[in-house]
Amino acid sequence: MAKRKRILAMLLAMAMTASLAACGGTTGETTENPAADTTVSETKTETKTETKTETKAEEPAADGELKTVTIARMLESELQYNPDVEGCESLEDNLWVDRIAEEVGVTIENIWTAPQEDYDSKWGAALASGEIPDMAVVTVGVYNQLLEAGYVADMTDYFEEYASDYYKECCDADGGIAVGAITKEGRMYGLPHPGNVPSQVSVMYIRKDWLDAVGMEAPETLDEVRACAEAFVDAKLGGEDTVGLVICNRVRPGEHDMTGAFTAYGVYPERFQLLDDGTIGFGSILPGARDALLWLQGMYADGLVNKEFAVEDSTASAKYVASSQAGMCWATYWGTYGVEDSYVNDMNADWIVTDGVTVDGSEPIGLATATPNYYLFVNKDMENKELAVKLVDCCIEPNLPAEYGRVEIKDDKGAVVEQVLTFRYKFINQVGMPWGGSEEGEAFRESILARDYSVIENHELNVDGYLEDYYPREFWEDRAAAYYMDEGYDRMSRYRMFQDGPGGVTEMIQIMRKEGRAVADPWMGAPSEFHSSNLPSLKADLLATYNEIIMGADISLFDEAVENFLNEGGQQILDEVNAWYESTK
Repeated sequence: MAKRKRILAMLLAMAMTASLAACGGTTGETTENPAADTTVSETKTETKTETKTETKAEEPAADGELKTVTIARMLESELQYNPDVEGCESLEDNLWVDRIAEEVGVTIENIWTAPQEDYDSKWGAALASGEIPDMAVVTVGVYNQLLEAGYVADMTDYFEEYASDYYKECCDADGGIAVGAITKEGRMYGLPHPGNVPSQVSVMYIRKDWLDAVGMEAPETLDEVRACAEAFVDAKLGGEDTVGLVICNRVRPGEHDMTGAFTAYGVYPERFQLLDDGTIGFGSILPGARDALLWLQGMYADGLVNKEFAVEDSTASAKYVASSQAGMCWATYWGTYGVEDSYVNDMNADWIVTDGVTVDGSEPIGLATATPNYYLFVNKDMENKELAVKLVDCCIEPNLPAEYGRVEIKDDKGAVVEQVLTFRYKFINQVGMPWGGSEEGEAFRESILARDYSVIENHELNVDGYLEDYYPREFWEDRAAAYYMDEGYDRMSRYRMFQDGPGGVTEMIQIMRKEGRAVADPWMGAPSEFHSSNLPSLKADLLATYNEIIMGADISLFDEAVENFLNEGGQQILDEVNAWYESTK
């Protein structure tokens, strides 16, 4: 991901309340990130664009004719085009196609495409027919199939010779996780896909105005979370149907998740974690998960969480936040669903963030995965394999102009009526710099606290004046101490400060990171085919049991679920993970 791309991803996350995504993990789940869940308006009107690329795909490369590289393409639902806007015309005709032709001397040929939900099954058909492209972004399950079938190229020497310093820096930033995931017997098969970051830990969001109303402080323990929830509900601060703590049907870090209850007991559901005896366990089945479920069961029984949580996804749970019906939730830095709308809908809304809670009030430790959700496949029969490395580099090059991230379409009055997320045109748009967003957030805060607009004008992140557009001059001059806001403060700027300002979400996670309390799980290997094929269904079964228990079923169901998990493949997966872990010592 280029520096420009990283800036855009972070700003879009703040401005549009979306999801690198990448919670997921080691099982080929969809990467979760702010941009992935961004909804872009489809309104059409007479339009104009301010900036357009002038490169053309038909221009030959410096060394002669264009070379063709074939790819298979996953079509994400967020892909959108506008044939009336230069650079945004179609999958085959856009500014990234032009750029790749000019910079790398390559014409991209999409030999086949498939919607995201059908992508893996399409690969099954391709393996059967032999219709294998030169390159593709693939899930871990597909990667393993390609590896077993002998299709994946050894790219060790090509990466070492042709990868840019920036690409290598991205791979170093995650501690070697992306490289390690594709390394077999000291050789790198395919290309590393860095980008997932262990910053995706779950923290706590709280309505400070609600705390003030009931005369309470932000909770530091689970008991205090319960006390705050009871006070919010008793005072009906969100109306007759006030929700003290809003949750949704997920137990891994995201938006309105249940993770915080488990983290308080030192367990991380759906994550591998290092145990006291030096082995790796699976958080969902550890004894602390049993305690967390009992705590959640009590909250549910007393009407302190939303009753329909088990069938509510993040979109549904966000409505409680947006409508000022809920006072607390757990979420990660991109999981602010509903907070933006709550600021718009409620002039009194004032959200703060804490690092979470524990049972005894000790400092919470957040754990998330940095293992790639996607892999970069390169075919062993591809000619000129160095082009694969150059293609990746072309798409993550720093300091690209703004239109390579997005194009704003405006009406005659200058109002933005549509925003096309052009960074999605890259077939490797999830590759990026781990921790990049956290570091850039820190740069924002330093500029804010400087209370000097010239800091932004001259800031290295102010590519093409983007920061000046995002935080206009009057914002910096008149509202520089932005966390302590006056009545009438611009609502959207207030939300942005909650995201990235002093005391905001990214600062909290950056603090945890620097203190060693935002860590990656110990599992960094490439899962076996058995692992990637079976773990998703095993996790789904556990989650179904979790929901039953929270809604009142006997806790003995947990013990039965653990036994089933181990007997139906979980033990084999744990054995494989621990064998890998031992091999790394």
